[in-house]
Amino acid sequence: MSQFNNRVVSDPGDGGAIPVGNYNTICNMTSTGASDTRTLANPKYLGQTCTLALDVDGGGLDITAASAVNQTGNTVMDFSHAGDFAKLCAVHQAGALRWQVIGSDGVAFS
Repeated sequence: MSQFNNRVVSDPGDGGAIPVGNYNTICNMTSTGASDTRTLANPKYLGQTCTLALDVDGGGLDITAASAVNQTGNTVMDFSHAGDFAKLCAVHQAGALRWQVIGSDGVAFS
């Protein structure tokens, strides 16, 4: 772990859960099929960040978050091309922690 509390975590692979620990997460992912999936648990602390990037595109990749990641209420992030990324930050909503998208490129939300 670096002095900035960032951790590059391994891509858990199709059907896996992206690790969310007591650190800021960076996950570079590889899709291997037309419909790869991952899950993302709620954050651990206010202000925590999570950067998700599709490094190698072998097909579509959907990440389903445990709660909404934007004001529209979307929970699914669809990565379809290498270079797609989303940066999330932990916020409070109704007293609970959830991820909020603070930047993205190429990612579709549903």
